[in-house]
Amino acid sequence: MAQDLLLIRHITFEVIAILGAGMRTGTTFLFGMAASVALVSSLPAQATVVTISASGTYTNPTTNVTSPRAATAKFIANDADYQVAYAAGSVGATPYAAGVLHFDCSGGVLCIELQNSLDIPGSTADDAVSPPDILTGVFFDLMGLPPAPTKLSATAEDPLVTVGPGAATVAQPGTNVGAAWAFKYFTTPPASHAGNFGIAASGLGGTFGSGDLFCTPGGPSCPLLPNGNGGTTSGLGGVNFGILPVGDVLTTGTGGFNNNDPYQKNKAIFRVGNLNLAGFNASWLSNVSFQYGSALDEGIIPEPGVIALLGMGMVALGAWSSRRRAGRA
Repeated sequence: MAQDLLLIRHITFEVIAILGAGMRTGTTFLFGMAASVALVSSLPAQATVVTISASGTYTNPTTNVTSPRAATAKFIANDADYQVAYAAGSVGATPYAAGVLHFDCSGGVLCIELQNSLDIPGSTADDAVSPPDILTGVFFDLMGLPPAPTKLSATAEDPLVTVGPGAATVAQPGTNVGAAWAFKYFTTPPASHAGNFGIAASGLGGTFGSGDLFCTPGGPSCPLLPNGNGGTTSGLGGVNFGILPVGDVLTTGTGGFNNNDPYQKNKAIFRVGNLNLAGFNASWLSNVSFQYGSALDEGIIPEPGVIALLGMGMVALGAWSSRRRAGRA
């Protein structure tokens, strides 16, 4: 396949953009100490997916243990039927069949698929053992200021599970988790982040409140969620319903992290509306950062300096890819 190559360098920050002839607008980013970008897609002409992945490390100030981190966010626009397949499983003794989830990410709706993508085969380093290992949010900026972005839905793409000696699946893929995840547009970004849009499963020290939840717990189309002990729960307490790493061992944990509380396995997807997304591409996104734990100081990837550089690189990439598409027209 013929490919064109763009290389943007700034100290340890590196963006590599690859465009294949005839390709559409699927974009993949990988950043941390270095970043690479590849534009690849087999999507319909109108659909756009921008995938941003980050990796880094976090040193727990209490234990002085350093652990790796990796997270991925997909931003999907102009796709009326974004599909996610899931495998068969069971909730307790009740089995459920494999299936496909369908999401409308068209018109003024942006879908954000969030994954704790840490997976190190043959190692225990990808096992979450304390709350700061749990992915609890993502922050980002979107080009232009929307008049009033609206919260539409929050959905588990994978099962909800409990962590601890009695680890079990407590809800199947497709469960509405709007009672435990929040969305907020900040006129001033919160400390340690640069993005004005935020999605989180934790209050993060008052950064998000009950009024920011995707839906009103117990209200219409907003069920309470299983708490792992036979009851139900909701809200933004601690890191409950945060996302576990791909390689997590559910039966392990320390302190308050092994008491059969519920968490999201692998991935969840969120829908935000009332946005103007005509022409959406990678250059519309900047200041993307991933939040862990229940406090703003429990670690963010990438680091704030890299976030700013990534935003600059995305703008340059968007301008360059637009010229490339115009040249092919």
